[in-house]
Amino acid sequence: SPEIQKLRKGSDIIVKEIAYRSSVEDLYPLYAEVAYDPNGKKMPILAYIHGDVPGTRMGYISGAYAWAKKGLFVVVPSLRGRDGSAGNGDLFAKEMFDIYDAVEYVKKNYAGFVDVNNVSITGGSAGGMSSWAAAVRFPDYFRYAMPSVGSPDTGGMLEGMGMYGKTFDQFR
Repeated sequence: SPEIQKLRKGSDIIVKEIAYRSSVEDLYPLYAEVAYDPNGKKMPILAYIHGDVPGTRMGYISGAYAWAKKGLFVVVPSLRGRDGSAGNGDLFAKEMFDIYDAVEYVKKNYAGFVDVNNVSITGGSAGGMSSWAAAVRFPDYFRYAMPSVGSPDTGGMLEGMGMYGKTFDQFR
C-alpha cells in the first residue's frame, strides 16, 4: 500500500522486510517486518503478532512504526503461509517457533541495536492467542506477554469453533 511504501522510505525510523529460516524444519523464506530507530541502542525487542486466520502483517506495520518511535525494536512476523512466507499455517504450533526464530534473527543481525535479554510479545485477536501460546511454549523467553483480545484457552476456543486440529489450508 502507499502508506507502507512511505514508511519504508523514511529515515527517522527504518521499516523493512526481512527473511529468515525456520529452526524446526527446512523452511525458507519466512518473512517479517522490522521497525526501529537507526540511532537506537539496547532497544527492547517487541514481537508484534498479526491477527486473523489467515491474517497478514501488513495491517500491523504502521503500529510497528509507532512502537519504534517510542524506542522499541519491533519485529512483525508473517506467520506460515501468509504474505509470501513458506509453509502452511498450523494454528499455534510450529508458528510459535517461527515467532521465536524471527526474534532470534533480530538478536543476531541487529545485535548493536537491541537488548537481547529484553523481549516482549503482543498481538490482537489471533495475534493475542499467538502471544499466549508463545509465552507458554517459551516461558522464560519473553519478559512481558501482552495479548489483546486473545483467548488464553486457545484449545477450548478452537474446539468450540470446530477448528481444533485443522491446518491453515483447511480455512481457505
